[in-house]
Amino acid sequence: MKNNQENLINKVISEIKKKYYNLTVDFYYDKDDDFYVIWHNDHLLDSDDDFAVYVSPLISYLYDNNFSNFCIGYDHEQTLLIQKKPIYETIDEKISYKRESFKYSNSLAIAA
Repeated sequence: MKNNQENLINKVISEIKKKYYNLTVDFYYDKDDDFYVIWHNDHLLDSDDDFAVYVSPLISYLYDNNFSNFCIGYDHEQTLLIQKKPIYETIDEKISYKRESFKYSNSLAIAA
């Protein structure tokens, strides 16, 4: 059943990205609460009427498929996580970034 729910979520995400193609949309499962969080990275959309109208039939689609343990909305923590992930063109850039981060963290430790 979990795979079916995740397939349904992926269909909803694909539909959202058709209109909001620059939006990051993803999901995670909270096993403690048995709940799926479908999140995006634009806090302004939560108060956008056009977005609500667009997403409403997608929410109905999930309900129509007997899927109700989910929410859709902006997630500040996930947005911060994706903003902190550097993008590397080459492995050398990644190694250089790691070295600089290590130097920076060492200087903080000494200063503290």
